[in-house]
Amino acid sequence: MVSLILPSQLSTKNSLVLLRRLCGTFIWHKKKSLRFSSYAWMAMLGKLKTADHLNLRGIEALPTCSFCSEGRDCHSHIFFSCDFSYIVITSLFPPLGAFLLRPNLMQTFQWFDDSVDYCCWEKNFCYFTICCTIYYLWHERNSRRFENVWKSPSQLFYIIRNAIIAKVKHWNRFDELKDRFSFLN
Repeated sequence: MVSLILPSQLSTKNSLVLLRRLCGTFIWHKKKSLRFSSYAWMAMLGKLKTADHLNLRGIEALPTCSFCSEGRDCHSHIFFSCDFSYIVITSLFPPLGAFLLRPNLMQTFQWFDDSVDYCCWEKNFCYFTICCTIYYLWHERNSRRFENVWKSPSQLFYIIRNAIIAKVKHWNRFDELKDRFSFLN
């Protein structure tokens, strides 16, 4: 079980080491795509170049969310406070829709880690799916900002679904995953 770490607790070097160790449980796995894990790792550490980070460095960037145009373009909003990203993640995992408040990235990982409804290999699949979702949400955010190309949540859902299937179809328990997670069918 992993305890919740708040950003205010990350000021010391020891806290960052602890966060890296905990994130490793969720993100780095031999059956996961390095591309997805890298972006998830950067998102967990708050290192993706969102508008709030760029503005702090003196680089002008549109401060509003590229998905909803209402929230700030920051890690906590993009993953998963924004309506758009929340629709995508709950399309993949409907039980996340039962939260009273929208979960942040770490809470999403922790919910699966603490869940007794999933066995170890199902949890690893869920972690992989979250990492994949982070990558494609970030890609969609950048497509909207820099290429003016937009996808709907359902279009992004199918892109993520196809990427997940392409990776996990060779896993030993793929048939069991299809029975457990309806979006794989």
